[in-house]
Amino acid sequence: MGYWEKREREWIDQQQKQDIDFDKQIDEIYNKSLDKIDKDISQFYTRYANKEGISIDEAKKTSLQL
Repeated sequence: MGYWEKREREWIDQQQKQDIDFDKQIDEIYNKSLDKIDKDISQFYTRYANKEGISIDEAKKTSLQL
C-alpha cells in the first residue's frame, strides 16, 4: 500500500469513528428529549386529573375525546 492509499485509509477510518461518535451523541440527545417530553405529558395529566378530581386514566381518556 502506497503512502497516499494509507493516508486515505486513515482518513476514512477517522471519519467513520467520528460518525459513530456523532450518532451516539444524537441518540443521547434524542433519548433525553423523549424522556423530557414523557415527563411533561405525565405532569400535565397529573395536574389535570387533580384539578378535575378524576383519575389519571380518566384524564387520558378525556383528552383523547377532545
